Amino acid sequence: MKNINPLYIAVLSVVLFFFSEHVLNNKKEELKEVAKELQNTKKLALDLNRLKKEYSKRIYLQNILNNKFVKKSLVVTRQKSKTVIKSNRLDSRQLNFIFNKILNARFNINKLDIQKTDKNHAKLYMEILW
Repeated sequence: MKNINPLYIAVLSVVLFFFSEHVLNNKKEELKEVAKELQNTKKLALDLNRLKKEYSKRIYLQNILNNKFVKKSLVVTRQKSKTVIKSNRLDSRQLNFIFNKILNARFNINKLDIQKTDKNHAKLYMEILW
């Protein structure tokens, strides 16, 4: 059996070393790209979660305001960044209903003005920001 030249073994080792370095660098670049995609996906997931919560709050508020008990007494103005709720005459039960529902939920109330008109009725002005 003939002997293998040590020069061939050295050249093969150098070629394998450079090949493995090349593959390793490609894998590192792929890993960086995947990490960036993961960060983008996390940001997207957080944004979607925030939007979902905001939408569910809006639906919850809409359900409260469309309740038959208080609907005819309220004037609701919806804008992009806020909802304005007005009423010139709410009785104490209706006012209690509205505040039990709205204040127990997490709404960003910008302005709240309640004025007593007579013994059992009040005037209401409320701004809820989104």
